[in-house]
Amino acid sequence: MKGHDRIIEMRRAGRAPSVGVVFDMGETMPWFDYLDSKTPGLFNVWIEHGDIPACLDLRFVIGLNVCISEEDCKDWRPMADACVAAKAARVFAVGRRDGELVKLWDTEESNADHS
Repeated sequence: MKGHDRIIEMRRAGRAPSVGVVFDMGETMPWFDYLDSKTPGLFNVWIEHGDIPACLDLRFVIGLNVCISEEDCKDWRPMADACVAAKAARVFAVGRRDGELVKLWDTEESNADHS
């Protein structure tokens, strides 16, 4: 996992991101630092190859809105489950289907499986 250090520093200082956290299920992008500098309040965390969502320390997401950005049809559900278990305020997943960005799942929807 990469990018969570800034959120942890913020939380230790008694603050939280104003917008939320985006977990990117794709490869770490070369524009990582650029993107973070251009999206104040929105923190990007990359899930790296070999990371096991259930084994990650996600305490920094407690009470935050979390978006999981699925890339290359990778399985986003274990990451969503881990964020729900870590007590994120809201968790939703987005991905591309036929070139369009669509919402795949959301804890705020009545039909979402929260088990």
